[in-house]
Amino acid sequence: WLLASAAPSLVTLDAPSSIRIINLLPVLPLFPIVVIHNLGQLSTVFAKLSTEKSKIRGKLVLTILLLFYIGRTANWLYRVWPQNDEVKFVWQAALTDTGAYLNNSPATSPVAIAGWSPGTMDPPTMRLALQRDDLDLRYFGSDSMNAPINTLILPGGSDTIRITRPNIRTFAPPLENQLVDWGAVVETHEEFTIYDLRFTNPIPQHPMSANFGGELQFLGYSIITHHASIITYWQVITPPHEPRRFFLHGLDSDGNMLSQHDSLDAPAVHWQPGDILVQFHELVGGNLAPTQLRLGVYNPDSCTPVPCQNLLVDGERPFLILPVE
Repeated sequence: WLLASAAPSLVTLDAPSSIRIINLLPVLPLFPIVVIHNLGQLSTVFAKLSTEKSKIRGKLVLTILLLFYIGRTANWLYRVWPQNDEVKFVWQAALTDTGAYLNNSPATSPVAIAGWSPGTMDPPTMRLALQRDDLDLRYFGSDSMNAPINTLILPGGSDTIRITRPNIRTFAPPLENQLVDWGAVVETHEEFTIYDLRFTNPIPQHPMSANFGGELQFLGYSIITHHASIITYWQVITPPHEPRRFFLHGLDSDGNMLSQHDSLDAPAVHWQPGDILVQFHELVGGNLAPTQLRLGVYNPDSCTPVPCQNLLVDGERPFLILPVE
């Protein structure tokens, strides 16, 4: 039985876990059960076990052990365990507290909710936590536990908006700075942080206008540092029915790719017309500064086995070339 329960961990690359070796549980109580069953016989064979002093000592030792394990279990259960990042993720602690806060808030402005799994767990969690249906919600975030979130989604159609994120998740520093520059009022709670700001159309360093497949209007871009950190700005025209992802390539003067970045932490399923997407790109893979940038939008599900399907720019080109000044 023990060998069978451990077999999945022995023959696969996955590390042992409580889920994979849960079949051990029926066997583990067997050993203390055998001892308890034979205590009566042991007290007969070993007479000293039956003396009053031995009984008192035994009860005292067992009581001390019991109290010790109760205290240790309580500490792990109520202090150590809830602070684990993976536990907070699985139990969606921050989103649950966010829902309670929104329930008690009189504001009705749209809310963009950052999390770990905007495509799966986050929306159902908020539906359970929220006790009101008058809020217009967006969801964004990444599946990574440690990497910063590289996308912001600003709900359209309202003068004021709110953005929330769990405290154990962070926005990429340029996006955090962008929110501060826009005058966001930041309020930090035990499990989450909320940003309250007036909705304004972003003003990029390099304003541009290009239509990507009738779905997104490109508004321009800002270069942050050393031509390797760039923020692009977009507005949703028509939400697509397929996944989308941005790509940005750093090119030399001959059009050879020096560096790249592919990302989009705001699933298209949650977009609404008028929403603003703010995407941070950090070009990686090259030591030379690019002389131009190649920007595009594609469907990640279309990349196997054929080349990725890009949205056409103004109905003509599969990408847009951006100058680097």
